[in-house]
Amino acid sequence: MLTNIRIKRPQQGLSNKMQVRHLDRLLMASLFVLSLVSYVLTLLPGLGRGDTAELQYIPHTLGVIHPTGYPFYTLLGWGWSHLLPFGTIAWRMNVFSAVAMAGAVSASYALARRLDISPLPATAGALALAWGSTTWSQATQAEVWGLALLLDAGLLLALLAWRSGRASLWLVGLFVGLGLVHHRSMLFLLPGLGLFVLLERRRLDWRGRGAALAATIAPIGFYLYLPWRVPSDEPDRWRKLWEIATGSMVSQWFDPGQLWSQGWFRLEELFTLYIGPEMTWVGLGLAMVGMVVLLRRNPALGSGLAVSYVSILAFCTAYFVVDVQVFLLPAYLIAALWLAVAIDALARLARQQWFVGALALALPLFLASVNVAQINKLYANPVDWKVRAWLEAAAPGAIIVGDWEYTQPMRYLQTIEQVRRDVQVANEIPANVALAMYSEWLAQERIVYRLTPEAGLPFAQTLEQGLWRVSADEPDLSVTTAHWAEWNDHIAINGWSLPGGPYQAGESVPLKLAWQATNTPSQRYTVFVHLLDEQYQMWGQVDRAPSMPTDVWSAGQQHTELYSLAIKPETPPGRYTVKIGWYLYPSLEPLLLREAPPDGVQDRLVIGTIEVIN
Repeated sequence: MLTNIRIKRPQQGLSNKMQVRHLDRLLMASLFVLSLVSYVLTLLPGLGRGDTAELQYIPHTLGVIHPTGYPFYTLLGWGWSHLLPFGTIAWRMNVFSAVAMAGAVSASYALARRLDISPLPATAGALALAWGSTTWSQATQAEVWGLALLLDAGLLLALLAWRSGRASLWLVGLFVGLGLVHHRSMLFLLPGLGLFVLLERRRLDWRGRGAALAATIAPIGFYLYLPWRVPSDEPDRWRKLWEIATGSMVSQWFDPGQLWSQGWFRLEELFTLYIGPEMTWVGLGLAMVGMVVLLRRNPALGSGLAVSYVSILAFCTAYFVVDVQVFLLPAYLIAALWLAVAIDALARLARQQWFVGALALALPLFLASVNVAQINKLYANPVDWKVRAWLEAAAPGAIIVGDWEYTQPMRYLQTIEQVRRDVQVANEIPANVALAMYSEWLAQERIVYRLTPEAGLPFAQTLEQGLWRVSADEPDLSVTTAHWAEWNDHIAINGWSLPGGPYQAGESVPLKLAWQATNTPSQRYTVFVHLLDEQYQMWGQVDRAPSMPTDVWSAGQQHTELYSLAIKPETPPGRYTVKIGWYLYPSLEPLLLREAPPDGVQDRLVIGTIEVIN
């Protein structure tokens, strides 16, 4: 059995040890450069959406990021964005993520070598981490996860250095403190790493414990940055500071009750959608073998890593945020280490270390070939042109209300490029105060726009140059085309309005869809609207859940929704087909029509055509 392998390696002379160290340094540098180059070549070229846009401009201006504030990231990002002498601020912060993630990849190789894993298996494990889809996506845009994973890897290296007597425990404490200040995902590593320290049974004197505790607490000082940057006259200043620092908003997505109702389905969903595909199912199977091997070879470290992995997985099963896969990244770091252990064990068993190690490189190379297309597709529709057009189209002194995904890139343009600073940009307004806010603005004769129409507002909304202007008139929710079609799970359409144009490339098409429930749907679905040419190439797209989730619709209830379908600026003149449909998120499983339409494609319905001119 692989778990019974015990190989005694010959004592190396000083010359051999120096050669090994030189090879390790060379491979670590090569892995850093290789992963960095792959990230930079596929980098988000400019402005991102939502959190990414916020992380692109706030560090440069020393502002305050959304909870948990990320003061360590902000200060490092400030230095990086000012010292890098070329590229836009957005691009520089994207590169910052790439450099941090490349450092984590290089550190994962060092971790494997600390466990006496041969160079090629260690390289295969590191590259499998580097080219996993989640790792790659977080390395190519301004995000906090590159730095978080680098600190996680640094903590593991510090623990192994402490075990071998080459580092003091205070270094471990420092990485814990920095990790907690930067991103609270570090918490889920601590139960397993605490077990590792206990099982090592090393004598810990009070002086060493005190130094470790002090090093852990010291990074909390970075949070002094927050009261420094939040204005003293800010309403409820200290309450807001507390909410930012503690990340209290996390509770809205942490739902053990929903986990209890879903049971094993939730765990199956995580493995099917994220954990299995991240390193392929073959890679995951090898990682599980590596876990068992490490438990036998090194019970303290093996047990610690296993407990940490389970802790991460347990949290993610009960955390129902839309991008839950990124919270699995520390688990992928552990899995990459297990993968290297398994490949090394197989190589030793076969007595073909170089051959098996080289063969194992096929796994990360396969991941690279598959995921590079996904990453390029991820950034195929840049947001820059759209938000610039909205700001330029707004009347002087206007208010633009929109989703966080688009208000943040607007604020980047206003803050960094000084574009249309006269326009007030506001995030979506809570339903309980929306009517009062819109009424107040309209009473003040302010010009108010929405980025997307809101069917629940008792005000008329008219499309003007890509923005939906809100006026005090009564809303018109009637449709011009009557048509009945049913999807599975009790969703039907009974009509729509689709002005045929002509439109110019870059303009938006106002679309009105009248939905009706034949009974209560079982799940929450998302609507898609696609603008396609004759070759089925997409030239415009809208994906949006209805204002009222489908799983609370009742039989016979009607819902008229307004949509704004933006035509890509590079769209050539011609006629284009508009198709609509439903799907589940995040699985992207389509909801099928009960009867196949004339074109035979049962997951979408053609509702008409539009004309695009020069």
